[in-house]
Formats: sequence, structure tokens, C-alpha cells
Amino acid sequence: MERVAKPYFCPFCGGTNLLADDPVEIKAEEELWIIYHWICEDCGEYFNKVLIIPESGEPPPQKDYWD
Repeated sequence: MERVAKPYFCPFCGGTNLLADDPVEIKAEEELWIIYHWICEDCGEYFNKVLIIPESGEPPPQKDYWD
């Protein structure tokens, strides 16, 4: 399974104590969705990052707040 960069901070509280949970893969039509899960140990909120890989196998470039 492809690895995605860990987020810098929690989107809910800004905390940096993040714990990664096991990712999930879902095959949808001609795409592979990889859903990464994190739990913020500061506020207890749970959030996700979804990486969608087209059938060609090349993920689109990511430009956001993830390292």
C-alpha cells in the first residue's frame, strides 16, 4: 500500500500529537481509493486523508498542507 505523508497538525484543534490508524483500500470503478486515518491525541478527533489513484497507477500531484 502506498504511503502518504503524515499531516503537520490536527485540523480541529491544531494539536500535533497525531496517531495513525490502519489505512483502508477501496476499488471504485477505475480508481483505487486509499483512505488514511489519524486520531488527534490532544482533542480526540478523528480525521482522514483520501488518496485517489486512477487506473493508470499514477497518483495526481498533491499540493496541500501535508508534508
